[in-house]
Amino acid sequence: MIGPGTNSSATCVSLLGIARLFTFLWIKTNARIFFVACAQEETALNGMKGFIKNHGNEIDYVLETGGGLGGITYGCIGIHWFKIHFKGERGHTLNGGLPNVTRAVARAVDKIFSIPLPQEPENRTLLNISMLGAAKVYNHKSEDGWFSVDLRSMNNRILENIKEEILKISSEAASEQGYEYYVEPYSEIPAGQIPEGKENKLVKMAEAAYKQFGIQPTLSNRAASNCNVSFAKGIPTIGMSGNRGALRDTPNEYANIEPVLKGPKLHFLLGYQLANGEI
Repeated sequence: MIGPGTNSSATCVSLLGIARLFTFLWIKTNARIFFVACAQEETALNGMKGFIKNHGNEIDYVLETGGGLGGITYGCIGIHWFKIHFKGERGHTLNGGLPNVTRAVARAVDKIFSIPLPQEPENRTLLNISMLGAAKVYNHKSEDGWFSVDLRSMNNRILENIKEEILKISSEAASEQGYEYYVEPYSEIPAGQIPEGKENKLVKMAEAAYKQFGIQPTLSNRAASNCNVSFAKGIPTIGMSGNRGALRDTPNEYANIEPVLKGPKLHFLLGYQLANGEI
């Protein structure tokens, strides 16, 4: 399947396929099953947050069918998103070059990228500054300059420590330029892992389901997806996904056929077992 949108659309088709299998008259279950299509995963997981807020107390397990086949995730990396703002008086080029909020932004961003990040598997930490903003025209000096921070780590203590380092650097940059600064929070999701890790019964059941289809799965505890929300809620959660396609957001985007045909059967097998306690 080739063309813009096929990759994500194939995942939605697979979800509908799983639901269809549960509607056959000879399929009986002892549980209530939710099939959830989540919007806004890339913008702070807002769709999943809404679902868990409304139904989290009714949920015993979460199985994320992220598209593709071959992988099981049983833990998530913590994610902190926020913006740092520098505030001061606005001005014009004719008033001279400094002070200027853009200098504070530049100094802070440069120093933040120099923070050492742990890379051991259990502490792996990632940092990205992707958005910067200030004035709208060439000859203005804005009263507000800002940058975004995407900070991720497997260790919640490290997340907090590096965030504190980022705030310290920002405070110093603001003071050097005679500006104030403040933090605009956006989203904070802690790192988490299913109890007992890869030895958890839910993980073992997923492995067994894969093997029923002749697939030897790979395991990871570093998801960054809708799973993060249910992990934070303490709900036993796994993700099942793999190589579903590639070249997203291009005219040549494609989705693999096998996950759309085989994936719903595999996920149905696991869902049925969770709902009834037996196959």
